[in-house]
Formats: sequence, C-alpha cells, structure tokens
Amino acid sequence: MRRPIYKSMGFTDTDLQRPPAIASELSFSVSLDAFDELSGKTPCICAVIPNGPYNVVDLDEAGEVKAIMKELSSMPNLDVLTVNGKTLGENIKDAEILNKDVIRLIENPIFGEGGLTVLRGESSAKRCNNTTRRHKRVRVEDRGTSQSIQQ
Repeated sequence: MRRPIYKSMGFTDTDLQRPPAIASELSFSVSLDAFDELSGKTPCICAVIPNGPYNVVDLDEAGEVKAIMKELSSMPNLDVLTVNGKTLGENIKDAEILNKDVIRLIENPIFGEGGLTVLRGESSAKRCNNTTRRHKRVRVEDRGTSQSIQQ
C-alpha cells in the first residue's frame, strides 16, 4: 500500500485504522508491516500542526497537497488514473511549493522518517504503534482494549 502523502504530513494512528477497514470491505488485506515500512522511508515535509506552527490554511496558501505530492513524486506511482480521468502525474505537474517553511523540500525534512513506528514483541501485546512528533502519543491495543497516553 502506497500512502506517502499521509506519512509526509506526519499523520497519526488513524492511518492504521481506516485503510485496513476499507481494504477489508474490498476483500483484500493491508498489514501493519506495510505501514511500518512506508513510514520508515517517507520523510515528513509538511510543517502543519502538530509537526510545526502552521495550519491547513497555511498549507493551502503554500501550494496545497498537490505541492507535497510533487515534491514526493519519486515515491508514488504517477501513472495511476485518478477520479478526474487524468494520471496522478498529470494532476501534479504544475504544482509548486510557494512557502518552503510550510512545505519543506525533501532534502530538508522536518523528520527523516514518517510519524509512526510499529512496535513488536512481548511489551507490545498484540500490536502497538508510537506516533513520533513534538508531543508523543502512544496508542496501545491489548486484548481488545485500547488507550491513548499523552507523554
């Protein structure tokens, strides 16, 4: 599963909930390993809260998500068709970063890796993911219960 845009914006554990649920409805599965691998190789380049001081209005004025996608154009498959009938590459070809404080260049990321780490082993019970940002939040799932802990 290729979701570098989520990771480049430092999205959180929601990434681990929605796509697998959608995939399940379509009769295929997505593993936690795919998210862990993707997060490990996708830099966080968007300084929108909580990764930086900017908000989504600033992101819109800085070039929108299209500018992030173009900056990460070496990662996603640019030949896939989108809902407007054009390829992803065609949709982002004219995008540009207008504020390099809000959307950083891939050579100058906020974090060198995405915002999630999937933990394994005895201490993680069934699974555990750690959201790595300015304010660390850990989500733990154990025997059907879950809790969020602000550190």
